[in-house]
Amino acid sequence: MQRKVFELAQEQYTKAGGGVTALACSTVTRDDGQTTQTWRRDATANTSEGATSSEDVKQLLVGLNDGRVEEYRFDTKRQGSNLELYRRVKVGKKSIDQVCVISSGSSKALCALSGGVLWLLPSDDSGASPTQVKAGALRGLFYIAQDLCNLECRNLLGLCKTSLAPGLPKKLKLVFLEVGSFAPGGAAQFHVLHEQVIDAKDVVPSSAHVREVVWYGDSVLLRTDKNYVQFSLSTGVAREIFAHNNKGKGAKGQQAGGLFSGGSAQDQGGNEVCAHQYMIPIVEQKQTILLVEDIGTIVNMAGEPTGSMVQFPIEPMAIHAMCFPYLLAVFAKSVYVYDIRKDLRDAHVQTIPFSNYFLSPTKVDRVPVTSWTSVTPSGENQIFIMVGHSDMLLFLSQTPLEEQCKEMLRASKFQECLQIAYTSQLPKYREYLIEFSCAEAAFLLIERLEFSRALEFLGECQEFEPNQLFPLFPEYTKPWKTQVKRKRYWSMHPPLCSLEDLVGRATNNEGAGGAHALPDREIKVAIVDFVLELRARTGEGEETVLADGVDTLLAHLLLDVEDVKGLEALCKGPNKVLIPEVEKRFCSSGRIHALALLRESQGDCFGAAELWTSLSEGKRSELPTPGAFLTGKSLGDAVSLELARVVKRSGPGARVTGTFLPWLMDRSVEVSLKLLADISLPVGETMAMVNETKRTSCRWRYLDFVVNVQGSTDPMHHSEFALSMVNLWKSLESGEGEAEEVGGATAEEVCTRLQDFLEHSDYYNTQAAISALKGTTLWREQVIVNKKIGNHKEALHILTFVIGDSEAGVSYCEDLGSQEGYLTLLDMLLNPETGPPLYGEAVRLLSSKGASLNPLKVLDSLSDKMPMPLAYETLARMLRERQHRKRSGQVLKGLARANELSVAQQRVVSLSEHVEMTADRACRVCNIRIGTKVFGLYPNGVLVCYRCMMRSGKDAQHVCPVTGRDFSKEEGWGDCI
Repeated sequence: MQRKVFELAQEQYTKAGGGVTALACSTVTRDDGQTTQTWRRDATANTSEGATSSEDVKQLLVGLNDGRVEEYRFDTKRQGSNLELYRRVKVGKKSIDQVCVISSGSSKALCALSGGVLWLLPSDDSGASPTQVKAGALRGLFYIAQDLCNLECRNLLGLCKTSLAPGLPKKLKLVFLEVGSFAPGGAAQFHVLHEQVIDAKDVVPSSAHVREVVWYGDSVLLRTDKNYVQFSLSTGVAREIFAHNNKGKGAKGQQAGGLFSGGSAQDQGGNEVCAHQYMIPIVEQKQTILLVEDIGTIVNMAGEPTGSMVQFPIEPMAIHAMCFPYLLAVFAKSVYVYDIRKDLRDAHVQTIPFSNYFLSPTKVDRVPVTSWTSVTPSGENQIFIMVGHSDMLLFLSQTPLEEQCKEMLRASKFQECLQIAYTSQLPKYREYLIEFSCAEAAFLLIERLEFSRALEFLGECQEFEPNQLFPLFPEYTKPWKTQVKRKRYWSMHPPLCSLEDLVGRATNNEGAGGAHALPDREIKVAIVDFVLELRARTGEGEETVLADGVDTLLAHLLLDVEDVKGLEALCKGPNKVLIPEVEKRFCSSGRIHALALLRESQGDCFGAAELWTSLSEGKRSELPTPGAFLTGKSLGDAVSLELARVVKRSGPGARVTGTFLPWLMDRSVEVSLKLLADISLPVGETMAMVNETKRTSCRWRYLDFVVNVQGSTDPMHHSEFALSMVNLWKSLESGEGEAEEVGGATAEEVCTRLQDFLEHSDYYNTQAAISALKGTTLWREQVIVNKKIGNHKEALHILTFVIGDSEAGVSYCEDLGSQEGYLTLLDMLLNPETGPPLYGEAVRLLSSKGASLNPLKVLDSLSDKMPMPLAYETLARMLRERQHRKRSGQVLKGLARANELSVAQQRVVSLSEHVEMTADRACRVCNIRIGTKVFGLYPNGVLVCYRCMMRSGKDAQHVCPVTGRDFSKEEGWGDCI
């Protein structure tokens, strides 16, 4: 079946001259905005009233052999004949070579080229005669072209033949014209902007005939009878794209006509052949097709091949490519339609035959073709193509895209149908075509059990709802059977039946020679992936229609295909699965973890925790599957992690926390400790759960959490933690502690933590701690506790004689900050319980800190047996320091007494001053007589009443209210007020 892209719409016979030589079209624009259109035919006016809008009326210019130009008006919305002759304009006696329309906004200029002369036609039916464009630069004009990069520009390119002097070879000259005005009545004027001569004998020889020109901004493409040439206007450089193969042409035909003439060529038998169009622009893509015999090569604006080619069965009579992506090739008896986006084999998509006539290549030199795009009532762009020949115009119209899509669907060309839908230029209409085409293709493929392709098409449907697949699985979607609304689209597919019936039908067809049916599991896997993708594509705030049914169906299908990982992901995320519909299947399939996740996702955390604990205790069983719940970990670890997550989600005070956290603390210390840190449980509740745990061997870790993390200040908690740390150290030293009980800690780490705790905690029972430390080698820990209870002698004894760290003993005395420690240590060094006196250590002690000790107490402490030379220097230094300190103190005391006497003298002088009050004395602030009122006198002599003195407050009574002087900051004045 062949695709129907265009159809032969109608034919129109011309009345005068015959021989259509040129075509051009544009849109007729009206300024009055009325719907009345005036038509003229053979100079007879008639009026047609209708609802046709101005943008629907197209203007068609037809150039004839007899030198006339006919203008037709084409209305796409009129009923019956929609082509009307508007006027005829006589240009000259010679044939019309080209016609074109130069538009700028709502104005336009109509141009015609006839016999090397450029004519301006009146833009309306005012009866004005055509105007010849007279300019010396246009002498030898034989071709005109418009800039295809900017069709709205006012410029025109003319190609002329020129010679510097008679007898010299002629060259090609480019003349750029600009339309000066668009006044009604054909008064538009052309101005010559620029002239440029192509001087490239190697590329464009004098014997070459220039046939066609395509203008793209800075680039001009030329077709001669010898080659294709690209010329750059900015650089003036011409280069050959490639040459023609002229082996089939005779020498006589090559020399016929002038250098730039359009003379016809001849074959080897002397018969006249068509001078066909060889260079065809693709305006929308800014590309050009260069035809050589039956091969069309597509090049860009610069003449460089794009890699695309089109092959024709024979050399066409005309080609039209201004309806991208379609290319129309006109032959004698038919029109071929090509899609230039495809490769050579699949490019041909349609053949349109001529029914009662055919075009004869022996009677015409060329077949002019033009086109325009109109808008249908549905808003769709529709292409109309006009082919001119002899005394006849052939009209081809594009088949509506919707009909093309349906045609491709009937032929099972689904991908081609989608490509057609994408060609629509209207966004909403394109979405409509894509949606319906993909849906119809998908349902037709489902009937064939080609689910992979079908789901690919359904994925392109933006409005497709997963519930439309419910009829495939009636056993799982029965509760929603009456709620599913079927979308019929174009009604090209039958209603869906169950997957079981489809598979059975395909199996029967396979036995009768039908196609092989896909396995049931593969189909369900494909559907699951597709529905999951649709769920993920649903935007935030949007909700899938019948979401509970879709999710429940997904759960059943995932169980069918044994995709446990996908099932757990579905149950864990947001879903609306109806648990009563699937619970029995989950339990029988060994998917307890998935069922627990499902309960958790729907808010039943307690029920989920019950399932996990029953699974850990062996009351239920989970079927292990690679990549699922128990992959890479034991059942106990997996359950602990899940329970911790649920408890953390519920938070403190929840029922699930109080019920299952003690259970978790008995089975996984690490997980429960991390959980306790996350949920911030009160200390009292934490200790209550700690006391409920059965594994007392790990009690120290919970106590560590309560004391050091939660910051408990209960003396019992601190004492229990200290004792548990001592017991932990003992178990590590003896090698009896298990790895899980000690939490991976080493004896050194335990000592470090115990020292830090004993040093900084003020809440533990020191006597209990000392009792626990007795008999162990935890000497530094004993030092810390003895220091806290004030037993400095025992602490110093351990540091000096047990540990043997004299420096630590000195540091200990420094921390005490009194002489007692130094004297105690000195006495212990001079009078040890066992062994000889340590005179060297005693002297070093005195040398380091002896200066601050009382010399009398030091002398009392010294032993009679101690050699005096050892202590002489130390004692002498101590005495000198004492003498210096005494004299310094006496000096300071004398200075302080002198200062005190000076201040006292100043105070007496100030107090001895008298103030004589008279009846006329007034306050310096309020100027009210003081009389018998209480007043204040400032040292600077200012007299104010008590009220003004205290007005700024008691703290400001030392500030003079008149001068602002603050006497409290001046030495000796503070007590004088």
